[in-house]
Amino acid sequence: MEEKLRALENLIESSYAHNSKLYRYFETHSSLEEIVRFLNWDGVQPAYNIFLRGWLNKAPSFLSKALMTQIEEEETQEHSRLFREMLDFLNELCPNSYQYDHAQLDRLNYTFSSQCTEEQDFGFFLGSFMSTEMMSAKRYSQLLSGLNRLKVDLNQLTFITLHAGGDVTHTIEVRNDLIIPLLHQDTSTHSSIQKGVQDRLERSSHYLKWYETTQIAHGIQE
Repeated sequence: MEEKLRALENLIESSYAHNSKLYRYFETHSSLEEIVRFLNWDGVQPAYNIFLRGWLNKAPSFLSKALMTQIEEEETQEHSRLFREMLDFLNELCPNSYQYDHAQLDRLNYTFSSQCTEEQDFGFFLGSFMSTEMMSAKRYSQLLSGLNRLKVDLNQLTFITLHAGGDVTHTIEVRNDLIIPLLHQDTSTHSSIQKGVQDRLERSSHYLKWYETTQIAHGIQE
């Protein structure tokens, strides 16, 4: 089992979604407006606690408590409010209105949609959940470095600082408290967990490559 889990983690860590030019660009070269614009696009998706709650009815009874623990952390720390407050602050620094490509966003955000909950099984969810948490820790660290480079007040970025550190722990919790118990119960669920990982990585990679080539005005140099 450990070998199979490590293979899934390697799949995430080696993916373009985890190592994109876009997030490296935000970390090292982008303007503040480019980061703020991207975060506004990133905000066009369901709140994360709503995404997680959507899977409670499909959770096996022996995993409901572990999933609820993840949801309660999202809600007691008020992550959605922190995101909105951060975005409001950044939008004051870079006032603008944005035109969104909802076809691209809908393709990306299938992972978090009620359609996904209806069509996929719990193993698929856990694969996409682990992928999201693992990538989130690195991505928010890169965004934090970029915003610090641009001398943005870090006291106004609680949402990002919280996730840059905390999502490493979340990844371990999803692995140990949800995925491993499910595999112990039924090893055949590995295939749907892997499917969830691959789907999340493919959608994210597709979106990031599209964004890099269509939404960064001067392109991103290697």
